[in-house]
This record gives sequence, structure tokens and C-alpha cells, in this order.
Amino acid sequence: MAQHVSAAPGADPDVNRVDLPTTVELLRIAAAVSALSAVIHLASSAILPGFIHPNDSFSYLVPAESLLRTHSFLDQSGHPMTFRTPGYPLFLAVFFALGLKVPAVIYVQHLVAALLAGAAAMASRVALRSRVPGWTAGLLVGTDIATLQFANLVMSEILATVAVTAAVVFAYIAASNGKRRFAVLAGVMCAAGTLIRPVGIFLGVALGVFIVFRSRTTATRRLGTAGVIVGLSLALLAPWVIRNYLETGHSILSSVAGINMLEYRAAGVLAAADSGDFEANRVRHRDALLRQACAEVERSLGRPCEQTSYADRAAVYSRMGTELILDHPAGYAKSAARGVAMMLFGDSASSVASAAHISQRNAKLICVALMLPIFVLAVIGSVWVLRQNADVAYLLFIVISYFVVVSAGPEADSRFRIPFMPCYAVLASGGVAYALSWWRRGTKVVATDRAQKRGS
Repeated sequence: MAQHVSAAPGADPDVNRVDLPTTVELLRIAAAVSALSAVIHLASSAILPGFIHPNDSFSYLVPAESLLRTHSFLDQSGHPMTFRTPGYPLFLAVFFALGLKVPAVIYVQHLVAALLAGAAAMASRVALRSRVPGWTAGLLVGTDIATLQFANLVMSEILATVAVTAAVVFAYIAASNGKRRFAVLAGVMCAAGTLIRPVGIFLGVALGVFIVFRSRTTATRRLGTAGVIVGLSLALLAPWVIRNYLETGHSILSSVAGINMLEYRAAGVLAAADSGDFEANRVRHRDALLRQACAEVERSLGRPCEQTSYADRAAVYSRMGTELILDHPAGYAKSAARGVAMMLFGDSASSVASAAHISQRNAKLICVALMLPIFVLAVIGSVWVLRQNADVAYLLFIVISYFVVVSAGPEADSRFRIPFMPCYAVLASGGVAYALSWWRRGTKVVATDRAQKRGS
């Protein structure tokens, strides 16, 4: 049977007894949510377009095949691959080495996403000590449209989310008990997540900040635990940075940031000042900027732009893009705000339109109608979670804020939400718990009034 203890001071008044789950209950929640999510994922795979993303999938498939064919990490031009980090191509290469094809990768990603929903349910149940957030968080992760879509594509989001979620859980445990082995695991998972998707490069720093300010241990131990996470999360990336330097002469983790700095962020700054369709304006400015950048590359390197590596181009693109952004701070803020909105409220409208056979405009309206309530619940839930478990609340705030800030830009869409979706779902589940608590209090008041009237 579940144990009941008094809630923490300031906790929700309707949760005066806090449920401490048994191991059997946790396994049942995880199994039930994972099974339901697996059914939803398998059903979605039959109706969603896949398996190849037209812009990005080949940039993972090419180096994966290169690893098997030449035992080296090369791009489609035969240059050392720096546009992608090695994590996801290695994942693909394992399947190909076993003689399995892309559909096997897709089915495994759907299964992993379903298990991730079960893990989110279990973690939320333990951290918030209430059944409602546990079930709700798991179901929100298991039914997230962006997660369903990108699990059905050769894309790195699902695998990266596993690493990010594991890092967050290990960091929370390390903050609670001060044991260094959990800090080591958190640091390793941060590095693994970054080698899958570079956006997580400073996640270890964010988790270290949480440890320093919220850990229950001594000041010395807090600093040591934070240092382990931060140090490992960055040190484990050094071999890949060194490899890139030896191969290209550029000390970078990935050239994608430099490419995006010009093609998306700088072009978005200029597009923000134009009237009309933002994306059409961004593409127009991008093409003009690319012509300028290629001219600079050819002038400085003495060879055609298309014959230079991603690393060489990224250095020029990054410099030009940064200069332009610094000259237009207001435009950058505007384009970043648009990126945040697309991240939180955009939900793969093109896939919804294709699957439901409706117009793109109606699909966008449906996506906003689905995501806006979750955002409202997350805002309300922030207060509830803060009262239930302040450490969990601050950890979720830090992780979500990190990904939102780092990812905010014209390139952002619903898939940029996937790595922090489990954290976001926990906050939203708190909103559901608060709403149910409010409804129960109202029902009790009505019942009491009726009883008093009958008695009089």
C-alpha cells in the first residue's frame, strides 16, 4: 500500500496527505503509460509522413554510411564531417552494421519515445508525490504531436531527449543526496546529449547552477558536485573538438551553429523588419547573405564556395552573422520571440495537414488549440509544483529556460521543444492537479451549502 505523510509547508491545501508510491505502483504506472504510448506511436507511424526529413535526414545518413564504408566520418563531398556531431550517426551505423534498414530505426525510436513517456510518469509521481501529475505528465509526453512526428523520422531528437532527461534526473538525485556517482552520471549524460544534438553544450553548466543553489549538502560538497557535472559535460567533448581541429583547423564542436548564425538568425533579423510573410522574407535575405558570404569565402580561401568544407564556411558565416545581429538587436529580439512562439505553440502543422487531409491554415489552428492549453497549464502548474517540491520546480525552470533561450531563433519549430518536453509536461501536469484541487474545493463548498440549507 502507498504510504501517506504530511505535505510540505505551503503545499496545496487539498494535498495534506502526500502519497509516497510503492515500487509496484511505480512499475504499474510506467508500464501502463508506456503501453498506451506505444499504441499511439505505432498508430501515428501509419499515418504520419516519414521516414526521411527532406532537409536534415541525409546529413545523418551520409556520415553513418561513411563510418561503415570507410571507417571515417565524412560528409557528402568527402570532407571531414563537422556539420553533425557523431552521436546520432553512430546510432544509425549500429543498425546498418546489423543489416537493418531505416524502418527498424524508426520503430525503435517510437518504442524509446513510449518508454520515455513511462519514465516521465514515474519520475513525476515520485518527485511530486501525487498520482495525478504522474499519469498526466506521462500521457502528455506520450501524445505530444511533435514527438510522434519526429520519432517517425531519421532525426536525432528522440535519442537526445533520452540523454537530457537522464541528465536531469541524475542531477536531481545528486542534489538530494550529494553522492558523486550521480553527478558523474549527470555529466556523462550531458556530454552524450551534446554529441547527439549540440544545443545541449551548456546544459551541464545549467545543472551545476541548480546544484550550487538548491543542493541540501554542505557548501563544499555542493561546489564539488557541480564541478563534477560541469567538468565532465565539457571535458568529454574535448576529443571531438580536437578531432575537428586536426581535420579542419577549426576548434569547433559543430559547424551547424555557424551556418545557422547566417542562414537563419542573421537573415531572420533582416526579415523581422519587413512586412509580409516572415519565412518568405527570411529566405530572400538568406539567399542574398549567402551570395555575400560565398564571395568572402572565395576571396579569402581562393577556391569556389561549394568546394570548401562546412567548417571553413561556418567560420565566415558565423562572423558575418554575429556582426549583423549585433547591429540589429531589436530585430533579433523580435525574431527570437517568434522562435519561442513556434517552439511552444507550433506543432508540426504540415504533418497534421497531411495526416488529416486538411489545409495548412486549419492545421495551424488545430495545433495552437492543442498547445495553448498545455502552456496555460504549465504556467499554473509552476505555482503548484513550487509549493509541492521547490527543488523540482527550480530544476524544471532552469532546464526549460536553458533550452528555450538557446534555441530561440528563426530556425526554431516544434521539434526544438522535444528535448525538454518531459520537463514541460511535469509543469503542465501540476496545472491539471491544481485545477482538480480547485474543482474539488468548489464541489465541497457547494455540498456543504446544500447540507446547511437542508439542515435549516
